[in-house]
Amino acid sequence: MVKILFKLKTICSFPVKICCNIMASGRRSGIVYNKPQEPPFLRAIKEKLGYKPPPTIDSKRQVATSDDADSRPDGPEDQPTVVVLQEGDLTMEEYKEKVRQIAENEEKKMIERGDITFQKPSSKESKSSSSNERKRKNTDSIISKNQQMSRLLTFNDEEEEEE
Repeated sequence: MVKILFKLKTICSFPVKICCNIMASGRRSGIVYNKPQEPPFLRAIKEKLGYKPPPTIDSKRQVATSDDADSRPDGPEDQPTVVVLQEGDLTMEEYKEKVRQIAENEEKKMIERGDITFQKPSSKESKSSSSNERKRKNTDSIISKNQQMSRLLTFNDEEEEEE
């Protein structure tokens, strides 16, 4: 740190010395703000109301180590649920099998009544293939037109844009 002394003449005609501290790296020294104390009547009001000051930057920077999820004891909602099966109760696998069987029986009944009619899947394939052929033909024609247009040299861009 380098100290520089300045001598100045003022209106009073006596020299004044000013001392400036300059860091060797050229930075200014840190600026410090001292917050004044609160008046006692404000402190009393805040205590009566239960006012909590907002978090400061320093408190936000501190790492909270006590809030780890592993260090907290498990509450009653975190405990596993214990289910005791009695004789005749369904397990999860048996329940899924019953639901599947009921769905199959419903489908069979609807087919027997004629509510559901099946179509050949080959007709769907032919429709999709014909639409694909149309798309291919359209893209082929567009490509051929672009190739023909690229072969021609035109210098009248304004006339083409109007058309």
